[in-house]
Amino acid sequence: MAALRNAVILCDYGDIVGGAEKVAIASALGLARRGVNVTYLAGCGPAAEAFSDSGVTVRPVFERNPFEWMPKEKALANTVRSKPAEAVVREVLDSMDPRSTVVHAHSFLAVLSSAAVGTALDLGFPTAMTCHDYGLSCPSQVQYDFRRKAICEVPGLGFRCLTRNCTQKTYVSKARLIARGTYLARVARLPRRLRWIVTISDLSERVLQPTFATGAHVTRIPNPIEVVKEPRVPAERGTTLAYVGRLVEEKDPLLFAEAARRAKAPALFIGDGPLADRLRREYPECEVTGWLAPTEVKERLAAARALVLPSRWYENSPLVVFEALGQGLPVVVADTCAAREYVESGVTGSVFPSGDADALANTLAEYADDATVSARSRLAYDGYWSDPPTPERHVGRLLELYEGMLA
Repeated sequence: MAALRNAVILCDYGDIVGGAEKVAIASALGLARRGVNVTYLAGCGPAAEAFSDSGVTVRPVFERNPFEWMPKEKALANTVRSKPAEAVVREVLDSMDPRSTVVHAHSFLAVLSSAAVGTALDLGFPTAMTCHDYGLSCPSQVQYDFRRKAICEVPGLGFRCLTRNCTQKTYVSKARLIARGTYLARVARLPRRLRWIVTISDLSERVLQPTFATGAHVTRIPNPIEVVKEPRVPAERGTTLAYVGRLVEEKDPLLFAEAARRAKAPALFIGDGPLADRLRREYPECEVTGWLAPTEVKERLAAARALVLPSRWYENSPLVVFEALGQGLPVVVADTCAAREYVESGVTGSVFPSGDADALANTLAEYADDATVSARSRLAYDGYWSDPPTPERHVGRLLELYEGMLA
């Protein structure tokens, strides 16, 4: 067995756009600190400032997001099969030995396309994928029917999937997603060819399991959470219940606003999205801040009594949950969200039935009691720091995975 020399990280964006990029960048930096020659192959730039003087080679396929400068139809076609990404993958891997090199894909359906991952497999490089979403099983990546406002249990690319418009737009939009998913499944054949799969929650692994290849090595590696241990936030002194994230239907911020009104609890929304104006109009008692800098988010959470995640969809493993628990902030989460796996209801937070405004209102009412909040805050803080998912531990698990891939 050759020793690991090179790691090539595939990710759509060179900077943080969402959780997948945050994890990919943290892992690239951590691997470089451990002496691995890391190439971060991004679909598009710009590159994160964290890469400066890090030792990580950043190689973008495009300098900017294709949707900013390409004709729309060409940019959409690039998400199905990106020939420029294929060429860059070949160029980067041409100087590397598959006996001492691993490829690790984090996100690729927005810019790189599944062709980038397929090219690495074609060239014989051991390739792993972290399942940050449901792209292997669902053309829209979310397992959610926006028309029915419910989780979608229909098999991806089956007859009912192909004939049902589950998107918020026209069927033309769905057809584009089908084209992308069809290339992934039947041309690049990623579900059948990927032998190394990383999952980040029991929920996502259960949903995705039917798509994994027979004999695939499925490994659980929790996301790295960069929380500095500081004194516990005294949540019992907090004044609001907080939501952090995009204000979109599948995350159900309106349910939280309605439940907070019924519970007579002050609600804070940190984030922006299509539902922002409606929130301000229909629930003027709620505060909607828009997006804030990370330091500001931390400050606002430090003045909260709990974090609330009312998601209707199979939200995989929101990083903000761990960041909240690490501060000592109890978490209230819907039972459809994978974050429920990290919250002990009645101990470190609460789990409520997704979509049930009355149940959520009753739950939120519990957080008016200082003694209850104090107890849950202390248990959340102690529980998190008894076994924290640090970047160092994450990188250690990755190195174990890569050793197995090269064996």
